[in-house]
Amino acid sequence: DDMGTKALFIVSTPTQVATFDAVLRSEIGSQTPLQPLFVSLERFYSQRGTHNKLIEARWPFVVLCEDYDYNIFFLHSSWKRVWAVLHARIALAKIIDDFRPDVIVLGNDIGPVEKVSIDVASQHSIATLLVQDGILSNKSNEDYGSMPSSPSGYLRRGCKTLSRLFLNCLGILPMPTKYGGGGCNLIAAMGPYSRDILIEKGAPSGRIIVTGQPRFDSLARAVQTRCIN
Repeated sequence: DDMGTKALFIVSTPTQVATFDAVLRSEIGSQTPLQPLFVSLERFYSQRGTHNKLIEARWPFVVLCEDYDYNIFFLHSSWKRVWAVLHARIALAKIIDDFRPDVIVLGNDIGPVEKVSIDVASQHSIATLLVQDGILSNKSNEDYGSMPSSPSGYLRRGCKTLSRLFLNCLGILPMPTKYGGGGCNLIAAMGPYSRDILIEKGAPSGRIIVTGQPRFDSLARAVQTRCIN
């Protein structure tokens, strides 16, 4: 395509915006630059700085479900969160139909809306790329949690698991996974250490490519220039 590759960037934090901004700026001047559109998920999480970072970066963007209150996943009931995810699925499908991206890029594949994005992309036969947006730990999510201390606690956990299975069967809310296991076609890891942790967590080794961290490229160039001078 002479017009370049259309890339839809799904972002939920200012760090993700900075990472993808670095990639896009490195493409300026190339014969087939990326045509970007950012989708901000700031309404679903408590990351208000995402909007300001997108304005600062000056790339085209839309705010998914802009009429929602901030932090809807943590301030509302479970069923309101389910409705929010369903609404996000419908809104994302419309954005994809209108923009027709060649690839969808994410910095997170474990958030509910990010997982829905990957699912919608798969239904539209669109490639997905997960770009590592932070430091990975070899601890699992379960290591930071605690076991229920009473029968009622186990009952609540069981009911929550059953409701997730039910919603997954309906195609509304994908089941939780570990980072890197969300189903993206490719995963860009910062380095060999991160690649090994991703594999340890169950990510398919054949999908992982070590690329470095785009946010640090400008720093590396500055250091190189200083050394030469």
